Amino acid sequence: MKIILPVLIVFFFLLASCTWFGGAEEQIEVPAGISAESVDYEAYAGCVQDCDSCESDCLDRVYYQKALSDENKNVCGQITSVSLKQDCEQTLLFAEAISQLNKDKCSQLTEEALQQTCLISVIAEIAFQSGSVEKCAEASDIERCENIFYKDMAVLNNDVTYCDNLSGEQKTVCYEVVGIVGTMKT
Repeated sequence: MKIILPVLIVFFFLLASCTWFGGAEEQIEVPAGISAESVDYEAYAGCVQDCDSCESDCLDRVYYQKALSDENKNVCGQITSVSLKQDCEQTLLFAEAISQLNKDKCSQLTEEALQQTCLISVIAEIAFQSGSVEKCAEASDIERCENIFYKDMAVLNNDVTYCDNLSGEQKTVCYEVVGIVGTMKT
């Protein structure tokens, strides 16, 4: 009994100190360039709370999302994971090529398959902006370009008749997307 009592006292003291000193919720530091009131910070804080040992992964994810939402390559530079940083930069380069209708930017992408997808997407965007599916004749995969063109035209015009130019599952998805967009507009 003489040994048990001191052990119990030490145990209760440790338990109480954890409650007193560690019981308050730890304040999570706001990452540089992120507003404490932003959705990005909420996602980061939730991520850190869910996994105590993965703060750097959470930080990388929040910077990735911020870079994409802000379309800012500089934010990609704050990512510590080499593969995620590269993915961030490549994703923004892909989006930039399409928004600028710049086929040359597609050649700066590291993977050949991604370069081809980028080229097709740029040509599809050119066709879409001109309203002419004939522009897709320049693409290496004409059918894929036309599918993008018809889906985008259907959504823009809220007109399922464009979906009729598609086949199989793409046609079904196109009808569903146009239906969803149509209900959101009303």
